[in-house]
Amino acid sequence: PAAWFGGHRLLRAHGLGTQGARGWLRDYAIAAALGTCLAAGFAFVVAAACFTNPGQWWLWATVVGAAGTFVVAFVAPALIMPLFYTERPLPAGDVRDALVDLAVRAGTAIQSCVVIDQSRRSRAANAAVVGMGRTRRIVVTDTLLAGGYDTREITAILAHELGHHVRHDVPWAVAVEGTVLGACLFTAEIVRAAVAGPTGLGGPADLAGLPVVSLAAGACLIAITPVRSGISRWREARADAFGVRLTGDRAAWCATLRRLAVQNLAEVDPHPVVEWATYSHPSIRRRLRAVEDVAGRG
Repeated sequence: PAAWFGGHRLLRAHGLGTQGARGWLRDYAIAAALGTCLAAGFAFVVAAACFTNPGQWWLWATVVGAAGTFVVAFVAPALIMPLFYTERPLPAGDVRDALVDLAVRAGTAIQSCVVIDQSRRSRAANAAVVGMGRTRRIVVTDTLLAGGYDTREITAILAHELGHHVRHDVPWAVAVEGTVLGACLFTAEIVRAAVAGPTGLGGPADLAGLPVVSLAAGACLIAITPVRSGISRWREARADAFGVRLTGDRAAWCATLRRLAVQNLAEVDPHPVVEWATYSHPSIRRRLRAVEDVAGRG
């Protein structure tokens, strides 16, 4: 119900969502099926580690979980994205030429440039560089091409995304998430072992201890969330700085950020505590100020 309200009804109420109920339910069912399969696979790994190496089950589960995250990041553009989006080649022209030229200047090998049908789901606009190695490609939403953005503004958006690849942010993000996973599982094991005696629980493989493990891991994740958010904002700010230097077009950057904020219904100046605790990107206000600072330093 929360996903239905936040991911469908709320977007429709504010004019951002364009997807009907049937389409949303289809996407949700596919995502839930994928999530269930991944969770079941991870649960099998955890169970196997609990039986075969109960003293270090959390370590083996962390290693396998981090490796699985990296594999999913590699195959997602080729295997998962087509389940949700229809792709078509980005037509030849000024936009494609500018994006390919920008990738060359950034030293990033791109296999293709495609447009996805974001307009079937929402009016939000964006561009991205997805995949790694032979799966890496430029992705532009049809809402961006139809949103009145000129070539300079679209180039500014892609420059930010190229910054992530040049700085190897995808492997670093996997490393961070692996560390978070390890911290949560280690905390869960410490708490489980502490309450095992008074409650009569068996070893890590005792299913009666699953509620304790889940609650402890969840509490650790909540406590770590501001740290995760801060690391993410630092990476996003670094990608912004790279993009501004790569394009050298401060005016286009500022215009693009303001236009995206309006089109995507972003909160320009959120409460500092909310931004600190939950935002994966710096607020629009901070990003605009940073663009001015980077441009001023040359």
